[in-house]
Amino acid sequence: MKTYAHIIIILLLSIQPLLSQQRDLSKAVKKYKQTAFINTAEALLKVAEKGYESKDLFQKLGDSFYFNRKMEDAVVWYAKLMELDRNDLDPEYYFRYAQALKTKKDYTGSDVWMNKFLEVSEAESRRQKFVEGAKYISNIDNKLPSFQELTNLNLNSAQSDFGATLIDNQLVFASSRGEGPLYSWNNQPYLDLYIAQNPEANQENNVKPWSAGFNTPYHESSVAFSPDGQFVYFTRNNYAHGTPKKDRKGISRLQLLSSSLDNTGHWSKPVLANFTSSDYSTAHPTLYPKEI
Repeated sequence: MKTYAHIIIILLLSIQPLLSQQRDLSKAVKKYKQTAFINTAEALLKVAEKGYESKDLFQKLGDSFYFNRKMEDAVVWYAKLMELDRNDLDPEYYFRYAQALKTKKDYTGSDVWMNKFLEVSEAESRRQKFVEGAKYISNIDNKLPSFQELTNLNLNSAQSDFGATLIDNQLVFASSRGEGPLYSWNNQPYLDLYIAQNPEANQENNVKPWSAGFNTPYHESSVAFSPDGQFVYFTRNNYAHGTPKKDRKGISRLQLLSSSLDNTGHWSKPVLANFTSSDYSTAHPTLYPKEI
């Protein structure tokens, strides 16, 4: 009887860590489904550090870093994923691994996995771009230098700053430097539109929230002005009457809005572009300077 009791105790002790890892993984998967990728990565790393290995674990770890552009970490976990049985693996992971390797300047390795992706994928647009750009590295190297040295502006913050455009010697851009609620995807505040007066002065204290009245508690970004400065187009979460609107999957999609400048110098209430929808995202407007 003592022998059987000892066996049962040993089995329970050996099963307990596995159950604990599975509980931790389950919690992390819940965060992943909520696109809380920073928190997901932290939770999944704790599971991986305990020696747990699985296709699902490595996929989600790689994705958590990939979608926050932490490509060196993404490469580590996608590489472990590729070492496992790749039957039934979504080909998209070959593509993501190829893109992550490219950011590390491993162009040969990137091409290997991109070709694997194209062997099993029907992504014709990406196939065409890959074939057309096969010699892009040598083409870049052969070009004469045409850019001055890049300078990191003092206008930048420790958070995300991007999508800049000039209007009347003012720089309008998107930034997550605010102090509002955190966006679970990257644990940064939601994006708002900011403006820097006289950006050539390159002074941080020139930056203020844009007073056009477009900012909401959710995302605004990617501004484009008409050549005459009378119209503006920008990206915003699907948001109306003080609440975000979500699709059937519970996602608040991105939409394009426009506004016009009146005779008093005020922007009109933004209106949706007629091709937007609650079922898909439209974002990042650019105005072509000539008629197509």
